[in-house]
Amino acid sequence: MRLALLLLLLLVILLAGFVLLNWPAFNAAAPLSLGVVNVEAPLGLIMLALLILLVGPALLYIFYLQRSWLIKAGRDAEELRRLHELAERAEASRFTELRELLTAETQKLEEQNFQLRAEFRTELEKLSQHLSNNRELSDITWPTADQPAPDPDPAAEPADPDAATTPAPENKG
Repeated sequence: MRLALLLLLLLVILLAGFVLLNWPAFNAAAPLSLGVVNVEAPLGLIMLALLILLVGPALLYIFYLQRSWLIKAGRDAEELRRLHELAERAEASRFTELRELLTAETQKLEEQNFQLRAEFRTELEKLSQHLSNNRELSDITWPTADQPAPDPDPAAEPADPDAATTPAPENKG
């Protein structure tokens, strides 16, 4: 933008210099025909005035468009900044909601876990009470974690389970 403005300023300075150097030629009277009437007027000044009348409003319109574009760009930048802040707040809100949801779900799972443990303990106590009340099973000793399980009596059970059920073949002979 500055380059275009500098070029335009340079052209205006060159044109003003050209006009000053050739002022007598611009100011010289010449016969001009207006179609119906012939008049004598300085042709250079008329052409210079027409140039200013055409280029002046065009330059003003260009400056107006540029100014309105800059104002619109500023408004758009402000709108983008506002939308960006809104998006950041919405994202923070979503994270807060997610954190609250996860906290609620974790608490719900902990309550379910606590409830299931309580039910399990209750059932385990009922089973333990039932076993202690059962007189037939009171003689059985259950091994604990620090005691190894007792070895079964090898004399009471045969080594081969099939040998105890099948009779030995008879020798005839």
